[in-house]
Amino acid sequence: MNKTSKYFSALLLSLIILLPFSQAVSAKDNDLFQLDDADHKATDFSLLFQQSLYNLELQYYKDRVNLVDRALLELELKKSIKESGKSEKQVAIELFDVAEPSEDEAKKFYDENKANFDQTFDEVKDRLIPFLKEEAQVKKQKELLDKIKHNNILTLKFDLPIPPLVNVAMEGYPSKGADNARAVLVEFADFQCPYCKEAGAALKKTLAKFEDDLKIVYMDFPVNPSGISRKVAEGAACAGKQNKFWEYHDQAFAKQSELTADSALALAEELQLDTDAFNECLSSDFPAQHVNKAEEEGLRLGVDETPTLFLNGRRLHLHDLEKDLPVEIEKILKSSAANS
Repeated sequence: MNKTSKYFSALLLSLIILLPFSQAVSAKDNDLFQLDDADHKATDFSLLFQQSLYNLELQYYKDRVNLVDRALLELELKKSIKESGKSEKQVAIELFDVAEPSEDEAKKFYDENKANFDQTFDEVKDRLIPFLKEEAQVKKQKELLDKIKHNNILTLKFDLPIPPLVNVAMEGYPSKGADNARAVLVEFADFQCPYCKEAGAALKKTLAKFEDDLKIVYMDFPVNPSGISRKVAEGAACAGKQNKFWEYHDQAFAKQSELTADSALALAEELQLDTDAFNECLSSDFPAQHVNKAEEEGLRLGVDETPTLFLNGRRLHLHDLEKDLPVEIEKILKSSAANS
């Protein structure tokens, strides 16, 4: 392999992007193995086993998607070389390279994200500048891939694996939307999780679009080791006793960066809840049991990150929640209409 090919390959390998998945086909419960004369399927085993197998299949799928993306970029490179008459290295630099971020740009990024650093700017500067350059390269590569996929018809010749169908024990947990909804989405989340905050905003928009057909259920899965998330979750459970769970939920996420061990009561006071009843609830066994039960259910279902979403019993893995979730809901509604 010549030097320019090495340059291009190294660039691609360091900048692999996960893009939206293809549409899944019908689930197939194929035989997994045979022991003596007996065939065994994944569904013969525990839900945790099924989820573990699905995770492996999903990772394999993602890896294949990444390789397809790499192949698309290689084809684009060859096309550009042929059309321009330039060398491979020249074209690769034009397509994928970006300017080195300045120290001022790095300092600006550091100042805007200071809460995420436990070192001074001078201590992280030499690592931060290469990181920002790689981020810019990733963005440029993604833009090119999006352009390729927009201007061409891409069909993947392999299928997205189907997650196992589960029955989520969600009785007693707060919900909003249509009581008899054809689409039921269960969210396992943590009040200190930034992605959960983003997901909450996307879910609110989605519910407004499908208010007659969608029900959203919130279940706690506190993963932050500080213990603050658990305390806030217990506070939310007690707010629910006063029919103010969603107001408390929204306020907690709105003040996510300010949450402390004292926030449970502070949020209740801001919402003008009955603080005597709230404190009595907090001191009872109810809130801890409520949160623990949700957490145990999440573990049973194989939840290992937040947010984790289940739509009609199947775990979702979406690239862009606001864009992709309505598509999944539409599929369910069409299927429901066809079967009615």
